[in-house]
Amino acid sequence: MSTKVKKAAARLFRDREANVKLDAFPECLTPVSMAEGYSVQDELIKIYGGKGHEVGGWKVGLASTKMQELVGISHPIEGPILKSLIKQNGAEISANDFLTLCVEAEIGLVVGGDIEPRREPWNTKTIASRIGSAMVAIEIADDRDSNNAVYKGGGLNIANFVHNVGCVVGTPIQDWLSIDLSKESLNVFLNGRNIGCGIGKQIMGNPMNSAVWLINNLSKRGYNLPTGTVILTGCVTESIWLKKLDRFSVETENLGKVSLKVSD
Repeated sequence: MSTKVKKAAARLFRDREANVKLDAFPECLTPVSMAEGYSVQDELIKIYGGKGHEVGGWKVGLASTKMQELVGISHPIEGPILKSLIKQNGAEISANDFLTLCVEAEIGLVVGGDIEPRREPWNTKTIASRIGSAMVAIEIADDRDSNNAVYKGGGLNIANFVHNVGCVVGTPIQDWLSIDLSKESLNVFLNGRNIGCGIGKQIMGNPMNSAVWLINNLSKRGYNLPTGTVILTGCVTESIWLKKLDRFSVETENLGKVSLKVSD
């Protein structure tokens, strides 16, 4: 572990906790590649773990072509979700805890049996038996006033947990295998008004493909996904920016609905 990686992770931890703008991050500590970004992410996970905040889930960022084109990165990226930031349906969050609060409508999965690192790649068939349930979810993100900027090819974005600061999960559906996730529609509402709709197939053809991509990447990085781990497979619409007193919800045909409210 290089001195730069350790210093970058320590600084990023302080900046995240203090809501410092991301573009204030020192140039000399900014990861110069995605690989270095993941090294900083690994170290940042250790720092949070040492403070009693363990990883409770993982997110796939840029899982759709539309999101990749928006930020100029041609493939997905991944980041952890701290267990303490995973909230239940109807959660209320404070606008004061964020610089630039945004949310995304997603299909989530819950690991039903430990998924351990291994040499043989996982596929949709082998991983299906390790998924216990599926649900609709809302990712909570904060790029800390960076306006979707990509730093040094995405290294800092990756190091910063791909901007994740939590999620809200709906009721888990145990009989998820009977649902064609690729055809599942997610209708998005802001303050009671329908502002968009996304379909599961926008996520790498099927959200399960996104989950397999994530699990294989984490396997290469040496991460185990214990039972109960939440997987957010990717945004099916655009990111939605929220402000004080906004109400945001996502409704589906087979996965139920999920909502959150922003307090002042």
